[in-house]
Amino acid sequence: MTFDSRNMMFATLSNGVKMPMLGHGVYQVSQDDCERCVRDALEVLIDGRSNGTTLVTHGIGVDPQPADATQNAPKADFSENILKFGPVKHAGPVRKKHFTLSNAGGAELIVRAVEGEGHVATTLAPGQKIAPGDSQRCEILLDPRTQDYGIVTEHLVVVTNDPVRPMRRIRVTAIIEE
Repeated sequence: MTFDSRNMMFATLSNGVKMPMLGHGVYQVSQDDCERCVRDALEVLIDGRSNGTTLVTHGIGVDPQPADATQNAPKADFSENILKFGPVKHAGPVRKKHFTLSNAGGAELIVRAVEGEGHVATTLAPGQKIAPGDSQRCEILLDPRTQDYGIVTEHLVVVTNDPVRPMRRIRVTAIIEE
């Protein structure tokens, strides 16, 4: 697959490197087509030659949906999708915020993955299960002593077996002060 860089969009990274914005979607694609798309993505050429383009891949495992998926499926509900710590002293203690993950569906909710950039920690972990109608209180922990001064923003990505919305983001912000 060859792309002409004159017709591409680029993002400039914080270190000044320009990165081409390419994407290959494989959601709800047959296995054969998925393999072909991934193989094509790995053979990306810009202006007829490889230029060290970095490929980042993401995948979400989605369980097959039964015919009565709307009634017997798990449904993840988050009490918060933004948690603001506000101003925090750099030398201060670890700060905590909470959110609740509830299962409003009719089947067991399973946390598949919890991913972030490493600025905060959470008590929510892959493999945790929540029965239908139950909830789990989760903590977000921020240690200001390990942060740089200024605004800290983290996006925690939580992947579950909810067939409608398997991936959800929780935005966490803080301002680290002297």
